[in-house]
Amino acid sequence: MSLNKIISIKNTGRFQNCSASGDVSLKAQNLVFAENGRGKTTLCAILRSLQSGDPAHIQGRKTLGYCDEPEVHILTADGPVKFTDGTWDADMHELAVFDGTYISENVHDGDAIDTEQRRNLYRVIIGSQGVTLARRVEALDAALREITGAINTARAAVRRHAPEGMSADSLVALAEDDHIDAKITDKQSELEAAKNADKIKQRHGLRTASLPELPGELSAALSKTIEGIAKDAEQRVTVHMREQTHRADNHLQWTR
Repeated sequence: MSLNKIISIKNTGRFQNCSASGDVSLKAQNLVFAENGRGKTTLCAILRSLQSGDPAHIQGRKTLGYCDEPEVHILTADGPVKFTDGTWDADMHELAVFDGTYISENVHDGDAIDTEQRRNLYRVIIGSQGVTLARRVEALDAALREITGAINTARAAVRRHAPEGMSADSLVALAEDDHIDAKITDKQSELEAAKNADKIKQRHGLRTASLPELPGELSAALSKTIEGIAKDAEQRVTVHMREQTHRADNHLQWTR
């Protein structure tokens, strides 16, 4: 798919409402010449957005002072392509844009080269083979990041169960114990016993209990044996019978 014509650009940078007029079809080679601030960089940003599908390249250049959203209408060999409501209805991934953004992302211009610049330089220096290798590197990097994330997640989960001062690797390296359940049960019993011992230590000491004072007669009765109780009962019955006989004699005398 190739570019045939830029039909219209609205609310993007200097292009508040611009439409194609006359024969502006793009040829095999085209030259866009203008003084600074006339929109050359904006055109590159539009093409970069079309290539990457990233709307930020256009939305970041929205014309100041206007409420309407940016719109771009481009004619390609396969038909029209439009950018409306913050998205393209098609893309051109095969499009290459060599502008200031490309230079900053792919060419070293300082004292140090970061990792991303080095990867992008591979594409520029090595060519199509480098692109293939770079894409393979990107795929491996993505897989490595995914695996590293899974490892870190698992490591964090293991670390939550590790005793204080023990690393996750040390915990994983522990040998399997076939009797671990019985040992855990024993230690839990010891722990419960220790907790109960602490509770007992925290309790108040025993108090001295005092017995109530018994009546004198009860103490005398409790001190007697069975034989003594029987003898005392016999004496009381004898005294009682004498008293009753005496009363009966007195009553008879009085009635006469």
